[in-house]
Amino acid sequence: MINPSNNKNINLKLWGVRGSLPAPGPQTQIFGGNTSCIEMRCGEEIFIFDAGSGIRQLGLDLLKFMPIKARIFFTHYHWDHILGFPFFVPAYIPSNEFHIYGESKRGRSPKQILSGQMAFPYFPVSLDTMRAKLAFHTLKAGSTKKFGEVTVKTHRLNHPFDAMGYRVDYQGSSIAYITDYEHFDYQDEPLIEFIQGVDAMLYDSAFNEAEYVTKQGWGHSTWEQGVKLAQAGNVKSLIISHHEPTHDDSYMIKVEEEAQKVFPNSTVAREKHEFWF
Repeated sequence: MINPSNNKNINLKLWGVRGSLPAPGPQTQIFGGNTSCIEMRCGEEIFIFDAGSGIRQLGLDLLKFMPIKARIFFTHYHWDHILGFPFFVPAYIPSNEFHIYGESKRGRSPKQILSGQMAFPYFPVSLDTMRAKLAFHTLKAGSTKKFGEVTVKTHRLNHPFDAMGYRVDYQGSSIAYITDYEHFDYQDEPLIEFIQGVDAMLYDSAFNEAEYVTKQGWGHSTWEQGVKLAQAGNVKSLIISHHEPTHDDSYMIKVEEEAQKVFPNSTVAREKHEFWF
């Protein structure tokens, strides 16, 4: 269990913590079935990371705060991280404004990639149907962006066709979002440096060590490796995330129990859970 932070600078809310594809049903009621989407609020600034199926519910929640201005960052564009974007209701409302950040892939910009999943024959309406002000920005791994008092850093992650990790720093608080990452058989020193001392790290823990034996090269890691990375990087709190679709609530409860034995200030990510750091 994560101990409450004395700081109240960054508000973190989890809207989707599942990996690969949504897994709704009675066996995932505790931890949730929506795919990757998290929200961070730093003062008046709203930062959204990934647009998996969880972004739909986030969008409905944001309607209470209209007009909305927010920034959306993509780690990469595998289906589970983009499939909710066409269902993000605030993007269809003209009074709202979204700045969207991600890498170009094989010569295709973030706008072209997101347009592609809404093109015929995949979706009934095109990206142009979104009437909010949408501004697209290309990021490169290793870059840093400043938004007032908020610093957003990026880092290359080991994943098929690459992914980006993020670190957000604001008024002395920090959160690292390390999802869709496959660990190496040696210490990843650049990543350890990137996450050094953060208040919380969300980590790709799709598998356990036994499962990983047959899943090498799939681009995901284990909760055990997440503990090792957190220890090496002096991470204060570990949030185990990106749950494999077949891992039901009973399994995830056992993972949390085992993780807390070796890293007490850890928790398994639960959809709609909220933290302050």
